[in-house]
Amino acid sequence: IITHGGIGTGPNGEGMPVLMNTISILAEQFDVTVYSLEKFNPNFFSKNYVIKTTPFNANTKLSIRMVWLGFSVIINHLIRPYHLFHGYWGFPGGWLATIVGKFLKRKIIISFLGAEVINLSEIKYGLFNSKTSKSRIEWVCKNADCIIAQSNFHAKKIQEVVAIKLLKTIYGGVNTTNFSFIEKDRKIPFQLLHVANLNAVKDQETLLRAFKIISSKINVELHIVGVDTLNGRINNLAKEMNLSDAVFFYGLLKQEEIISFYHKADIFLLTSLYESQAVVVNEAMATGTIVCGTRVGLLADLENKATLAVDVKNAAALADKVIELFNNKVLYKNLQSYGLQWNKEHDIIYTADKYNSLYKSLLDK
Repeated sequence: IITHGGIGTGPNGEGMPVLMNTISILAEQFDVTVYSLEKFNPNFFSKNYVIKTTPFNANTKLSIRMVWLGFSVIINHLIRPYHLFHGYWGFPGGWLATIVGKFLKRKIIISFLGAEVINLSEIKYGLFNSKTSKSRIEWVCKNADCIIAQSNFHAKKIQEVVAIKLLKTIYGGVNTTNFSFIEKDRKIPFQLLHVANLNAVKDQETLLRAFKIISSKINVELHIVGVDTLNGRINNLAKEMNLSDAVFFYGLLKQEEIISFYHKADIFLLTSLYESQAVVVNEAMATGTIVCGTRVGLLADLENKATLAVDVKNAAALADKVIELFNNKVLYKNLQSYGLQWNKEHDIIYTADKYNSLYKSLLDK
């Protein structure tokens, strides 16, 4: 497995939980080595798979780290051959996995996890925003044996712009023993929750505009968990909109701390301009919290079954959906029930099983 990060990284060493949990389960069936372009936290140790990284820090040019890691993969392959290469993210992990996989004539799987085929030019987001990165993704799609999408919404976006040999949708599931369901004890003020880093693609400006409308009609609070990458812009906007008494910012929290927010929340809001999946949707549904937001990723896949969705940037429509949900207990219960059942069927075990089956099918060819 080749990735640029997400394994034993980050301030809390939690990395990307879905990725780490999936690999741990897969390592029970396969001999797994994880190569990361980002250094692991010093105190991180994998239980059942090998981890390798470069000797360089994050300030070292990516090209240097990729060359070093690529040669490391090849050398280790000569000592004990690999059978399959799995890259996470189209670039740089997926691109490097495709290069070494082709060179060593092995099967190649690439999981697209985000912005690979997107071009949101207004915020300069997406690898299709430049000719160089676009050509890299097109080359990966042409040469990989299988591309993994994170939702049907995501798969459709991929199919619209690139040619591929095989495309599969495999949702990233959560550990439902951690994100357990607790019956909501509704109290006033009602609780709205948003978990995401503060950045342009998550579009928290629409979040606050929707909340302004909601809070004018319902006694409600909004709790926002995530790293601020916008230098206080969203916090300042909340002050300008006179929402400071009802909007609370918590910054970066550990996953175990975030779970308590899910259990208290009545509705989870996500207003992203784009998502390949958005695992926070899984997390919210697993705790019985209804998700309302923009029609992207998993929100789009489960619209009117477990989620309520509107067009991106449509704050007024989102506010109407939330207000309707507060006033319709039957709808709330129906969405909640479907979301809980869907999560049981698409948990972390489901994700690992899907990859397990895919690995075996490709290796048998």
